[in-house]
Amino acid sequence: MTAHEELLAECARLNVRLRAAAGGQLAIGGPRKALTTNLLKRIKVHKADLLLALAAASEAPGARPTLEPAAGRQGVSTRRLCGNGFPAIPIKIPPPEILTTALVLCRQCNQRPVLRELRELTGGRCYECAIGEGVGHV
Repeated sequence: MTAHEELLAECARLNVRLRAAAGGQLAIGGPRKALTTNLLKRIKVHKADLLLALAAASEAPGARPTLEPAAGRQGVSTRRLCGNGFPAIPIKIPPPEILTTALVLCRQCNQRPVLRELRELTGGRCYECAIGEGVGHV
């Protein structure tokens, strides 16, 4: 077993995740207690080998481009990249009459729109015209 393979095994045991980032960088994640200065120094020393191992892992068919601990081990937490774990709620499309209500202008002033909810109450007039005649006062 090579030094970088031993380091990968230790990272897996400590729940430290490694992944290749943009620009030839190595992204490191895991519990703060596991990321000791000694471990970080060793990762820096073997960075090139680790990046090569990540590249080889991402090129393998069906492999993930990250080197993470195996799921199902006690004490290993997994994170979802998107979603909250609940099934998706289907989007309900509103009825067409809500989306395509034609704009009706006031039959008295012919300038302001008549609110759909007030058409019957105001006799097809806008709120301002209906109030002017006292229809809106109760």
